[in-house]
Amino acid sequence: MERDLDERAYDLLRLIDRHEPIGSIRLEELMKPHGYAIQGRTIRITLSHLDERGLTEKVPREGRRRTPAGRGG
Repeated sequence: MERDLDERAYDLLRLIDRHEPIGSIRLEELMKPHGYAIQGRTIRITLSHLDERGLTEKVPREGRRRTPAGRGG
């Protein structure tokens, strides 16, 4: 499932798991202490790719959460 993700996507999934549902603005803030100089647009693109793979899903007006597939189950 997650083994072919890049490090940034994996870190986003871990943050989503800890803070879900969570939006891209908050994810951008949480990524900075992990050494990422990442823009909201890049996060949104990465989240879209995670959605396409079925690892995350949108929660209307709240952000993203991991799916059962994104949790390995």
